[in-house]
Amino acid sequence: MKAYKSTPILALTTAVLVMFGMAILSLAGNDHNHQHAAPKPQGSNTAPVQKTTAEKKLTHLYGNHACPVTGEPVDPESFFLYENKEKGIYARIYLCCQGCEKKVKKTAEETYMKFYRTDPKTGKSMEPRDLKNDRCPNTGEPIDPNAKIEYNGMIVHFCCPECAKEFLKDPEAKMAKLLPKADEFKYEAKAGSHSMKMKGK
Repeated sequence: MKAYKSTPILALTTAVLVMFGMAILSLAGNDHNHQHAAPKPQGSNTAPVQKTTAEKKLTHLYGNHACPVTGEPVDPESFFLYENKEKGIYARIYLCCQGCEKKVKKTAEETYMKFYRTDPKTGKSMEPRDLKNDRCPNTGEPIDPNAKIEYNGMIVHFCCPECAKEFLKDPEAKMAKLLPKADEFKYEAKAGSHSMKMKGK
């Protein structure tokens, strides 16, 4: 049998063919027909956004529904904060707009007594209404007989003095727990209401 000698040209040709074949196989393996999603940033949150309490429909307003200055329907987020810490009296005097705040501030105590401590039927002064709640509206714990405040003409009881302070941060939500179906506090929002807080001494 006759042996053939390898030549430099043959060796070079073989090497080129091998490299060409490997390149084709590599391209075939990388033939993707889809796109990869971008990596999710660390710590990102994709949970659905929940509505806040303020966005939910308000059905009750546990205070005056008519502005003490204009007599118009009030905006629940426009109010003057009345405080008499010595007597343990606190209130939100609701207003129709920002412009009424200054007038109410001058007669805050008189306005409080008119709206929250006067019988609307007889026009005579009356004692605050004791809600006689036996559970704290903040914690649900049994009340402490010495932990109570007068809020908007109503006596509210708590399990401790600290809960009274917490209550005043968002009293409407807590009052809704105490008086969820009180017809006298049913409320319908007026068109074009706006948000504003007003604080006084």
